[in-house]
Amino acid sequence: MARRALLIVLDSVGCGGAPDAAVYGDAGADTLGHLFEHLPGLELPHLASIGLYEALKRTHRAFPLSTPMLRSHASYGILTERSTGKDSTTGHWELMGAVLTRPFATFPQFPQDLVREIEQRGGAKFIGNVAASGTEILKSLGGEHVSTGKPILYTSADSVLQIAAHEDPTIFGLERLLSLCRVAREVLDERGVRVGRVIARPFLGDSPATFHRTANRHDYSLQPPVTTLNRLQNVGVQTIGIGKIEDLFAGAGLDVSRPTVSNADGMTTIARLWAEQRDQPHFIFANLIDFDSVYGHRRDPEGYARALREFDDWLGQFIGHVGPNDLLIVTGDHGNDPYHRGTDHTREQVPLMVLNGEAPADGTFKDVATLVERHLFPVPPEYFQTVFRAEAPVGGWPDTFAVVTAFNPRRNPQASAEENAHADLELHRELSARGLQPFRVTGASPDLLHQEPGWGFDTAGLAMAAEFAARFDQVAFFHIDHGGIFIHPDGSGTRWPAGTWQARLV
Repeated sequence: MARRALLIVLDSVGCGGAPDAAVYGDAGADTLGHLFEHLPGLELPHLASIGLYEALKRTHRAFPLSTPMLRSHASYGILTERSTGKDSTTGHWELMGAVLTRPFATFPQFPQDLVREIEQRGGAKFIGNVAASGTEILKSLGGEHVSTGKPILYTSADSVLQIAAHEDPTIFGLERLLSLCRVAREVLDERGVRVGRVIARPFLGDSPATFHRTANRHDYSLQPPVTTLNRLQNVGVQTIGIGKIEDLFAGAGLDVSRPTVSNADGMTTIARLWAEQRDQPHFIFANLIDFDSVYGHRRDPEGYARALREFDDWLGQFIGHVGPNDLLIVTGDHGNDPYHRGTDHTREQVPLMVLNGEAPADGTFKDVATLVERHLFPVPPEYFQTVFRAEAPVGGWPDTFAVVTAFNPRRNPQASAEENAHADLELHRELSARGLQPFRVTGASPDLLHQEPGWGFDTAGLAMAAEFAARFDQVAFFHIDHGGIFIHPDGSGTRWPAGTWQARLV
């Protein structure tokens, strides 16, 4: 079976402790800690078997006294967000390696000129334009919307522009709402206003007592920077999003998307896709949203705990299908403490549970991207970031040539300077003895802080380059073919593109 990885994000399942929580007005927030503290019967044995309780013990917060046996090859840790913000987009982007140093824009009320342009281009007139919770806005303005047909514009402490409207086309209609949200996204982007998400909030009902949001929500996100999803695609790994992953990444970096309407739907979809036999290496990235949208924002701790138990029961049945060569990661993206004041997200650390990988004890969200890349990249990710220092040999660059190093072989990845120098000299001698006229090429990290000298040599085929790479115990070698750089693990012809030679010369 092809190599594969599964990342499940339990939306808003935080564990307190963010060092900058007070900056966000969230001092003392602790989603899991408070649930375990106030609901002493709460037990999550299958999450505990992959490290949840052990992770919580490290932070000295409330946790169950039971000690389920930790599974073999399970590891755990606590992650701290480096990005500024506490919303799902920021959290998920950092989980895929994109750290935001500039926060998304937030507004207590949207500027009138912006609102007017969205109205004019979208063919609607808004009511609202306030910061409010989704349930409260329906109680206060839902009736006016139904009687006037004017959509409700609102926001929250997060970087969101939300539009609520009734799904009944005689009042407003779902398709019209989605179209209006697309217009809003276009206007924001054209103006350079960095609002993280435009969210369509459809609802049904005929009075404040019966108004309820439906599962037809849709998010329109900013385009993300390059993430692990793009890097995986570039090396032939299929990327599959479940739940709101497509919305959060605006579809970027995803080959397949499977939207879902609930945690139960999401878990069923995960199991179905995981059971499919695929020849291609693949990464399944799932978000289970009910913890956040149904229970966190509504400050419903009993419902939140029930959803955790339901996931834990499902995990107990699913985990037997995770093989020894599969990577499973379970984590969160922010907090939403149902015991905390207000109705917004809370800035928190999140637990990290890993099966068949090495979780950092104290890491950052970005470490999840590293875990995924290390498992799924055919060679270490650093190979795809390599730049080169070299001078063209006499006569110019050959149309095809290989680059092989003898530094830091697999059996001794921390070789001493003397050992590396000796191996480098031996490689040069053997290349010269074959009449290959080697020329010096040094591979380096993009910041040039790490450099490994190697040798380039003209070769029409791969066999000889593969022979020398194997002889000096290297993970892979580079082959430059008419200006394109390709990474080869061996002489089989399997290769992964890594840019162009001219672009990587420094």
